[in-house]
Amino acid sequence: MCVHLYPKHGEFAESLRSLKEFEVGKPLVIEEIFPINCRPAELGEFIKQSRPTATGWISFYWGQTPEQLQGSTSRVAPLLRDWLKVFQEANPNQRQ
Repeated sequence: MCVHLYPKHGEFAESLRSLKEFEVGKPLVIEEIFPINCRPAELGEFIKQSRPTATGWISFYWGQTPEQLQGSTSRVAPLLRDWLKVFQEANPNQRQ
């Protein structure tokens, strides 16, 4: 089962309740998640809170690493850079 989910700042409980509605005894993947309606760090916290329900998370990637985005003058580069860092850190399988 796959869902798209863009949690809103201050409304994570609502998004977690919505996610629970899709629990049907099969793996549940949030196949689109991105900090459109909240800050990257907040969405990282949402991922942690959704671990009991979600099996995996897929986000957007525009082909530049956080290091490459560091020097970018693009207006969206800081958001993308911060989100990629948070998303990488939220990986439950990543070795520390």
